[in-house]
Amino acid sequence: MVSKFVYAAFTILVAIIIIVGLLGYFYGLNTSSTSNQTQTVSSTASITVITTVPASFEKLEISSAYANPYVDGIQTVVLNLRNTGPQDATVTDILLNGKPLPLEYVQVTGTVTSSTTYMGTLTVKVGESATITITFHTQLSSGTMYNFIIHTAAGNDYPRSVNAP
Repeated sequence: MVSKFVYAAFTILVAIIIIVGLLGYFYGLNTSSTSNQTQTVSSTASITVITTVPASFEKLEISSAYANPYVDGIQTVVLNLRNTGPQDATVTDILLNGKPLPLEYVQVTGTVTSSTTYMGTLTVKVGESATITITFHTQLSSGTMYNFIIHTAAGNDYPRSVNAP
């Protein structure tokens, strides 16, 4: 996604190149000679333009993360994501304390690219949100800090710690 500023700057640069070229052309035609001798005037205007377009990037924010109490043999951790960047973000892995979570623990709500359970990719479109719910069939140790990392296809990691109730 290229900003309006880049387009405006490029347009101004092209206009300057055209003006310089026209000035060089007309300067070459408007030379006069006061004698009968032939005078050759040569003018060349050359400008090299190198432009770079800034790379797009993703930016996921974990807007909230919390662990629910252990009830009936199940404890869940909820991670709410929001894509605040200019590019869609694709979640490819979720790690708990540095290790990938088994897929059967994770369910997502959002724009999922394959199915309704986490199978390896979750796309969060620009401006949209997604909820990742991780279900444990054992009780997490109360008062223990659990470190989650959301890993994306672009290679970015988004960490968040959750304290078990």
